[in-house]
Amino acid sequence: MRIAITDANIFIDLHALGCLGLLKNLELEIHTTDLIISELSDEQKNAVLEIITVVEPISLDFLSDVEHAGVPKGLSVPDRSLIWYSQNVSFSNMLILSGDNLVRKWCKANKINVYGILWILDISVEKSLLQHAEAYMLLKQLTKINQWLPYRECEERLEKWGNQSD
Repeated sequence: MRIAITDANIFIDLHALGCLGLLKNLELEIHTTDLIISELSDEQKNAVLEIITVVEPISLDFLSDVEHAGVPKGLSVPDRSLIWYSQNVSFSNMLILSGDNLVRKWCKANKINVYGILWILDISVEKSLLQHAEAYMLLKQLTKINQWLPYRECEERLEKWGNQSD
């Protein structure tokens, strides 16, 4: 099973869509840090804790380690904890789930597989966890609540999923 170290924005978006269960159905072992969990509302936190495999407690001592690792200064402390955790675990089959652009850039520069919410929808369609029409409706809803999504990539998927019949 693949380990997915997951950022708050993924949890927030999936919770807003009522689709946190997709992470479980993707056969991913979900890991995160307690600092990421602290970014969630109580309702989101309760729902997320039902699907998470590991919540790693992080002491603030990790900040000095992260400073030496070339982590972008613009990242929040919780996002830095996600990167620190990914650097300090030895999972050979690991990926990071994040929509944060700085996190994604750092992962790519450090040759760590990183994916976002669109990948989760893509894989869910590919594995028939979602029908095209369902994915279309979820993405339409998501584009209304998450203005940071890549416009062109969303439009491509909406066109593809809107034109397919299941």
